[in-house]
Amino acid sequence: MAILTSIPHPARGSAPRIRRVWRRYVFWLIGGFLALLATVFGLNILFLARTNEFVDFNTAVARVKKDGRALLFNGMNYGFLKEDGFRNANPVIGSIGSSRAFLVREQYFTQPFYNLGGSIAGADSLNANNRFSVLNIYFSARNKTTKLLFVFMDYWWFTVEEPNSTPSVIGQGQRGNGNGRTAWFATDHPLAKFIRTASIPTRLVMQNNLQMEQYFGAIMGRYPTVIGDIETFGIAATLWHNGFDVDGSYYYGLKAPEDAQCLSQMADFSGWGRVFLSGQRLDQGKLDEFREAVYSMKKHGVDVILIIPPVAPPAVKYLQQPEFAYVDEWRQYMRETFSNVWDFHDPLGLPSEPCEFIDVIHGGEVTYLRILKKIAADRPDLLPMLRMDRIDRTINENSGNRFVVKHVAE
Repeated sequence: MAILTSIPHPARGSAPRIRRVWRRYVFWLIGGFLALLATVFGLNILFLARTNEFVDFNTAVARVKKDGRALLFNGMNYGFLKEDGFRNANPVIGSIGSSRAFLVREQYFTQPFYNLGGSIAGADSLNANNRFSVLNIYFSARNKTTKLLFVFMDYWWFTVEEPNSTPSVIGQGQRGNGNGRTAWFATDHPLAKFIRTASIPTRLVMQNNLQMEQYFGAIMGRYPTVIGDIETFGIAATLWHNGFDVDGSYYYGLKAPEDAQCLSQMADFSGWGRVFLSGQRLDQGKLDEFREAVYSMKKHGVDVILIIPPVAPPAVKYLQQPEFAYVDEWRQYMRETFSNVWDFHDPLGLPSEPCEFIDVIHGGEVTYLRILKKIAADRPDLLPMLRMDRIDRTINENSGNRFVVKHVAE
């Protein structure tokens, strides 16, 4: 006789209830995430507003001119500002190069000046047919005003690119194409630009470049954007006082740091990428293209002064090793190819001491004033364009220091 047993079944209404609970849970989870995201974005936008990050360069220039203030601009969201700055300045005198051209300032000249330092970060190109096309973009027949140009050259512009190396860029930074899913975020679509901008503070915090104390301090208004007669625009300018002036020159802060540590900093050769790569070879194609660019500028009536800027004395010794022979080979090529090259690779010829350098490859403001003074001694026809009294007084009052933070009054 078979014994029948009944197997209990779950109540018919329990499964829908479980689904409703899960849906409610997922809803609250998604809602909580979106609320958190909105809060972070909202705080980020307030942070960006407090640091004047949303103000573009042209608006910033117009504002400080109206208010009679000086400018300190370092907008992370603006991109490359030099083209607009150069167009607005319409200079008679200019300087161009990498960051090693940053510290030449208009106040030392008698005629309108603009600093295009940072426009050349390497020997790659906006134009595949001419790696130095940026020179012709700024100093061609379209520009009738610039008559004198200081070109600060770097030896690493002219080395052979290895197949797996990351190319450097002339001019505006490139965001990269990305894959199909992320490429949209690199476009100029207004929503894409907004998302990129609003995420800047978060990225800085995650990269440990922005401390939470600074983040909330800026939100609470603890970092003023008006400091005396200077107005700051952008995160770096407002928080760290690093940024560009109206003339395109750069300030590494408004307050001189302790210079006593400069000697130890001068021994650091790490983290410079291709600057101290041994065993490199010169690329003749790049040398030829640069030569043609210089001749083209001269043809358009620009007096081109080619400068090999100094490295710190410890770096001079470091680069004397046999595996860096290409550096001296490049210096010799430049001197033999052009008649107007001022070679200050070794700062002892200026002279400029280690504590006048910001780091191993960047001279400080006094170093660059010494360069101007040395060139003027060889080219007395340039004296009417230079404020030699101001140059001499600034050198005398700041000799041995990396930074000039209080400039000599007229």
